[in-house]
Amino acid sequence: MTTNQERYQKAKRKDQVIRDLKKEVEKMKEKPVTTRSWIMYFQYCLACALSLAPISVSIISAIHIFHFLGISNPHPLAVALAASFEFLSITSIASFMELQKLSMTARVFAWAIVILLVALQILGNSFSMFQYILQDTAKAGIAANFFGVAAGFGFYRFISILTGFFLPFTSTLFTKILSEYIVKLSKQ
Repeated sequence: MTTNQERYQKAKRKDQVIRDLKKEVEKMKEKPVTTRSWIMYFQYCLACALSLAPISVSIISAIHIFHFLGISNPHPLAVALAASFEFLSITSIASFMELQKLSMTARVFAWAIVILLVALQILGNSFSMFQYILQDTAKAGIAANFFGVAAGFGFYRFISILTGFFLPFTSTLFTKILSEYIVKLSKQ
């Protein structure tokens, strides 16, 4: 059986819990979760998602460019050149965010560097894919049958250039979209 003293203590604890809850509710009213915070979170997630494609393509292209540069360079130099080309690609593409602030000459140079490095990525990707096709011609033969052409070196070159083109091109487009998105967010 509970005594009056125990009932009094229980009631006192309940009152304290209720007061604490009311204080928490008041704190939440002071800092409400607004749709603005959710929008900012969504914008951050979108910017991260847009940056995944260029980063992953940059890593893949670095490996492909390494194979391409390995033709005429020793192994350590090919690794260093591939890494420096990808670093140049990332920094030149990052200059898109400041493109409006640059002079016309600097804009032309920035675009020229990007085009040159994307062409190098396409060349490295195409070369690496051509090497792979030559190692496994059965899959290329199936693709040739699908397109209704004869399998041979001409078709292998065409497929490797076509597939080597998509990654750097779409990566550059994603990066341009990302840079414009970040500039728009920074103005808000």
